[in-house]
Amino acid sequence: MNNTLRIEKIFVFLIFSLGIAISLAQFLYNRSLWLDEAKLALNIINKNNIQLLFPLDYNQVAPILFLQVEKFFSLLLPNSEYGLRLFPLIAFWVSSYLFYKILNLIFKSSNIRIVGLSLFFFNATLVYYSSEVKQYMGDILVLLGLYYILLKSYKNDKSKLYLLGILGVVSVFLSNVAPIILACIGLYLLISEIKIPKEKLKSIFLLFFVWGISYVIYYAIFIYNHPSKDFMIRFWTEENAFMPINPLGRDFYLFINNTVLNGFYYFFSFGTLLSIFFIFIYCVGIYFLFNSKERRLIILTSLPAILHLTLSSFKLYPYHSRLILYNIPLIIIVFLFGLEFIKNTLIIKLTTVHVNNFFFLIPLFLICNILFFSNGLNDGFPIQRDQIKPCLKFIDENIKATDHIYVYYFSKNPFRYYVDINYFKAKNPRTIASWSNRGHIDKAFDDLKQLKGKNWLLFSHWFDNEETKMIHYLDSLGYPKLNSFKTYGSRAYYYDFGGKE
Repeated sequence: MNNTLRIEKIFVFLIFSLGIAISLAQFLYNRSLWLDEAKLALNIINKNNIQLLFPLDYNQVAPILFLQVEKFFSLLLPNSEYGLRLFPLIAFWVSSYLFYKILNLIFKSSNIRIVGLSLFFFNATLVYYSSEVKQYMGDILVLLGLYYILLKSYKNDKSKLYLLGILGVVSVFLSNVAPIILACIGLYLLISEIKIPKEKLKSIFLLFFVWGISYVIYYAIFIYNHPSKDFMIRFWTEENAFMPINPLGRDFYLFINNTVLNGFYYFFSFGTLLSIFFIFIYCVGIYFLFNSKERRLIILTSLPAILHLTLSSFKLYPYHSRLILYNIPLIIIVFLFGLEFIKNTLIIKLTTVHVNNFFFLIPLFLICNILFFSNGLNDGFPIQRDQIKPCLKFIDENIKATDHIYVYYFSKNPFRYYVDINYFKAKNPRTIASWSNRGHIDKAFDDLKQLKGKNWLLFSHWFDNEETKMIHYLDSLGYPKLNSFKTYGSRAYYYDFGGKE
């Protein structure tokens, strides 16, 4: 074993060890469920396996196989977020291993492979979603599993097609983006084997047929005429997740800037200047792929995003942050091609300094970035979001038998979840009051006027600064504030509204 390979093995071992430790620490931190997580979790814990095959409550949509896996783990570790988050964590770890195997198939440079693995393992966005009760880490697992089978060498090509067929069928039921990934793999197979014998071509088309039938079955049973379709289209339209069709319109370029380019900042959380530098190297990678023998990799690395954007323009599948998370490893691969191109053609010509050691400092920077720096996704580590559990614990420890609780609209589902798993144990009467849509602050004021006696007000995931407005309104009316508790993304207030209940 040469010295370079020995050093790479040491670094890879350290990266895997630290990456697993960081993601495990995030998992064990056991942050509170936020709004969307709680909505999906309520379905998983309160429905049986058969019921999860039918449309979910609270306008939730998730792949059928993902729901069955989540149900299994929720029964394995009942009444706990740990059970619900165990599959995303495992998916992250397996995906990291698969990604490193893919890097070994594509890149010869140990430095480049170490940088690529570090960009994946020490990624604040991926670490966060490794403990998110959602299907997005499953999307990455499906992508990397299929790509590894596709790129790996086989003694018998039929083995590759068999494995792609089996995993492709499974992926249709596990990931909503599987059709996009399979379409790209199909095109890659056709272009790679353009001069193949007819018998092998028949096998490839048989593979496409199996994938297509699987998706038709899934679509007919679980997607067609789904009752949440209209709601999801309205919601994602408000979130600007559908690309405008007209490429000459102003809205089209605003979408590209606000959604596509800002995605780099969201995915990697480097800050503005480093994000610009990252995008530049990514563009160099695109240039290199178009002008090299690796041109076919454009299909695997860039076509998924293009297809996804095209689908979004027809409002078939939204293009938005967490829904395109599976693009992160693809972006990293293109970035690595750009980095390697710059290293080989520019840096060595401009300096006599041995640049290889510089690459080994990148993992250290990425670790510091995720643990200590504040950015668009996190404010230090562990990563937090809508920490409603400490507020519930505070209320539970201080509530009296005659008190009531007024729950802010977007706190309703997390509150119900923690009641259902018996985390919030107060047995006093509870009032879950809310209003139908965000921004209806006047309706909230009307609700508050109706309260009598002593009430706890519980807030999390508020919009339009409504929590501050409501508390300011109560204070302006002179209601005594008896107690309060504040934590990251959540608030609890105790007011005496006077009068008899």
